[in-house]
Amino acid sequence: MWVNFFKGVNVKRNFIFLGLFLIGIFVVISRAEAATNRFNITSAPATLPSDYATVLGSATSGKTVLGIFLQNDYMYRPLEVTVAGNRNQGVIDHLFVSHLGLSYGLFKFMDIEAMGSFAPYNRFQTPNTPAPGFTNETTLGDLFFRTRLRLSDKTKHTFGLSIIPFITAPIGNENEFMADNKVKGGVTVAIERQFGKVFGMALNLGTVIRENVSILDYNTKTLITSGLAAKIQWCKNLSSSVDVTSSTTANRPYLDHVTSPVDIMGAVQYAFGQSGFVLKASGGSFLTKGAGRPTASGNLALSFHTPLKKAKPLSLKHSIFFDVDSSLLSSDSSAVISTVASVFKSQRKARLIISQGYTDETGDKAYNQQLAQKRAQAVKDVLVIEHQIPYDKVAVDVVGEVPGLSKGDRQQNRRVDITIEIPSR
Repeated sequence: MWVNFFKGVNVKRNFIFLGLFLIGIFVVISRAEAATNRFNITSAPATLPSDYATVLGSATSGKTVLGIFLQNDYMYRPLEVTVAGNRNQGVIDHLFVSHLGLSYGLFKFMDIEAMGSFAPYNRFQTPNTPAPGFTNETTLGDLFFRTRLRLSDKTKHTFGLSIIPFITAPIGNENEFMADNKVKGGVTVAIERQFGKVFGMALNLGTVIRENVSILDYNTKTLITSGLAAKIQWCKNLSSSVDVTSSTTANRPYLDHVTSPVDIMGAVQYAFGQSGFVLKASGGSFLTKGAGRPTASGNLALSFHTPLKKAKPLSLKHSIFFDVDSSLLSSDSSAVISTVASVFKSQRKARLIISQGYTDETGDKAYNQQLAQKRAQAVKDVLVIEHQIPYDKVAVDVVGEVPGLSKGDRQQNRRVDITIEIPSR
């Protein structure tokens, strides 16, 4: 199973990129051992190609594809102090956040992304006793960097698989819980399965590594994250999805609801034809209320991706010549056919061999048509029988009599042209 799953996947190359990225994350974060009483309650949205609300998909955008992304979020009561499960004091009651991101396809299997966040309105009060009172703050968030390394393409294999590491640059204001005090990083594994053209599912499993956070009864460092999503493709341009996501502290997994929130989100996504613009609206609430998770939230995102540049397929053409009124192959012709077969077998994605039969203008037209068919069929028989080329890969297109195709040299018209079509890489 796993042999077929990873068939044709350059795992070694992709893991080299991943390893270098993760080494950088762990070296930087391992230096941060002191505890802090602030943490970033916002999360980076899925700016890279994704059919889901918050869960990341496995697909990459494609080589040289540039993406621009803008998302506006509203969160109602994302952070509060509770006593015995009841609200005691609000910390953030209303939060509006704007995310602006850029993505770029370095290779077919790899995207990179950078994003910044800004909160034009943050109704906030410090979690002190007695409560100091709410103020309206304008807050800058951290810079966020992410890359997606696709190990398996969901359109070619049973599952799509990507590894998505990230790291943040702490430039924001951590006092209002919109940024982290130190560098934060981690990695997510995205697994995706498509069931026909209508239904699809995605699973995310990951970890977030950051400095120790200790505030009131909230104490965490390393987090374990997960997400499960399902989507329905209603038509070519319209889809909807439902996501369930959670996170928990690694040292006490799912033992405390404060450090183990579970959220549910729904999304509707519309693609504006071939323009590259995609509009996504989503919203949701909590299944288990935890620190930093809103009572309710809504998101509106607009993204644009430049069209994928498709290289033209490569065509290789060879000609087989015949004697007058003959469909027999000469020794020279057999050598040419052997060359064609070798080239075709070396190209796993070669789609088609077209054999075209021609005759000169001498003789009866109906007879020449039959002769052209025999010549084309003779070439096809050798390719299929002697060289084991799959029968459905060889299509015969009979031209027949072609007057004046090569004036003064009728032998040029007594031929079969073999074209190997190799799709672009």
